[in-house]
Amino acid sequence: AECATSNPFRAHLLHPLTSYLLTSFGSGLLCAEARARDTEYKDLGRKPLEVPMRHTVQEESETGKKRLQNSVVGDEREVVQVIPDYYRLDDIENIRKPKGMTVHNAFEVTGNRVLTSKTHLHTIYKSIENLRLDCNETFCTSHALGELLLNDEEKDYGSVIIDIGAGLTTVSYFEDGILQLSQSIELAGEDITRTISDVLNVPLKRAEEIKVTQGHAFYDLASPQVIIELDNLEPDEEPYTQKELADYIEEIVEEIILRSFDVLRKAGINRVKGNVVLT
Repeated sequence: AECATSNPFRAHLLHPLTSYLLTSFGSGLLCAEARARDTEYKDLGRKPLEVPMRHTVQEESETGKKRLQNSVVGDEREVVQVIPDYYRLDDIENIRKPKGMTVHNAFEVTGNRVLTSKTHLHTIYKSIENLRLDCNETFCTSHALGELLLNDEEKDYGSVIIDIGAGLTTVSYFEDGILQLSQSIELAGEDITRTISDVLNVPLKRAEEIKVTQGHAFYDLASPQVIIELDNLEPDEEPYTQKELADYIEEIVEEIILRSFDVLRKAGINRVKGNVVLT
């Protein structure tokens, strides 16, 4: 990878409930589970949407976002989230947080819309209803993880989140406080599980258990004393150790990271000045 970073990787282990909610509300929308290939993070071309004058900046902000959300996107698609980038109040441009300011004549908002298939979105809503939960708002994973894992300085300086899901890994790049790039690659946790299944000759369910309880992504840090207990070994067959298994896992994780930086490079991002967060 030709991308360079001035800081080491930072890994985050999310609280199980937080992780579950992000997976339910986010990854499904961004295709990690539902595999919807037509989800878009659509740049509106930085074309301001003018909103008629009302009373307060807060009212104008909400009106502008609703106008962006309700604009025509097609019968099969639905807007998941509107992400404002900048606001313009009268002659003052590039305002990020207009709350508390006074507007006299014109208020404009420039931003992005996240679009997805109505079928997949409503399937997720139905699953939430079956759990007897209420969903007030929907957020895409990339934006939600940015709010959760990066502070304002990191988002402004230029940072990357590599989110390894089950079926897809999502690469998100933040700069100038804005989500500039969100793209997925088809290499993720399920590929690690399948590799473990093939190497140890065990079912996928058992391979997933081994990955979670005894897997290690770094060969140098894995232990040769941790033995992978298996029921299918021949009498004269030596069991695998955590260190031996880590050799296979590390290869996939390394490929995920290399492909992630390749996504950035193709987008013209050749240097990451902030942090790289792996989750």
